[in-house]
Amino acid sequence: MKLAFSGLSGRLGQAFLSCLPDYPQHEVIFGLGRTPDPKSKLPIFSNFTKVKTPVDVLIDFSSPEFFLACLHECPTTLKAIISGTTGFTPMQLSELQTVAKNKFVFHANNFSIGIFALIKSIQSIGGLLQDWEVLIQDIHHAQKRDAPSGTAKWMLQTLKDAGGAPSPRMESL
Repeated sequence: MKLAFSGLSGRLGQAFLSCLPDYPQHEVIFGLGRTPDPKSKLPIFSNFTKVKTPVDVLIDFSSPEFFLACLHECPTTLKAIISGTTGFTPMQLSELQTVAKNKFVFHANNFSIGIFALIKSIQSIGGLLQDWEVLIQDIHHAQKRDAPSGTAKWMLQTLKDAGGAPSPRMESL
């Protein structure tokens, strides 16, 4: 399968590329990014309009603005779009839902099974935490762009939706 990757120069993009030799049936053809990455061995394009080589799937771990721009201009030949980008505003999420109606898009705030289990746990017990003081600590590497992370915001919103602690706090370290 021929892949394009948006966010190729980031930590997750680099981790993805390092695993690719284990899957010889898949090949990253190019990257999408705002600026060329001089360290990249692959061509990096600022948008789909400059791309001449077709791909099957776009994998995206960029930013909400860049991902939405890619969605608007991506070719109809793409079979799927997979995104783990976080930090969307409510308006951007609404735009994502509208644009995704005509494309096969899988978007998740986090791909960790453990995080999904944690979210389900918060949904289940959140209402029992009404008298508790809750602190969500969001700990990431120093170069993390969105702090607090989309996952931490998701946990906070899930707690609020479950009728949990009246004023949960969140901090990013």
